[in-house]
Amino acid sequence: MSQIAAPLMIFSSIMQAGGAISQGRAQRDAYNAQALEHERQARDIEVGGAQQQRELEYQQNLVRGQQVAGAAGGGVSGGGSVLELLQETNRRDALSRANLGYNIQSQAFGQRSAAVSSRFAGTQAMRAGQIAGITALTSGTGMALAKGF
Repeated sequence: MSQIAAPLMIFSSIMQAGGAISQGRAQRDAYNAQALEHERQARDIEVGGAQQQRELEYQQNLVRGQQVAGAAGGGVSGGGSVLELLQETNRRDALSRANLGYNIQSQAFGQRSAAVSSRFAGTQAMRAGQIAGITALTSGTGMALAKGF
């Protein structure tokens, strides 16, 4: 009886090892696919952000042009000089562009960080599958040997 049981135990441990390793690979592949999606989202954020920056610059140029035209036509209403008004407009415009750029880069960085985390999780899942496979193989073989293979 033990002559049949021992090879079956070894075969069972080989199957368990193969299953654990396959599961680790599948999890790694799923995490890598998730990482690719995070990277795609980061690129989309940057592309959309570039469009937002162009639109912001266009609007800022319109306002600046209206201010220059108004100043040429008769000065600044509400006090202050034309130079002060343009300087303040330029300061606000630069701050708006900087804030938009920061927000875009921050969101893209978040997506890229998530991609790195997903890849790390995939590597760990693969290693866990390999360890589980080795454990199944060694414990099954050890039990078969202990039972008198």
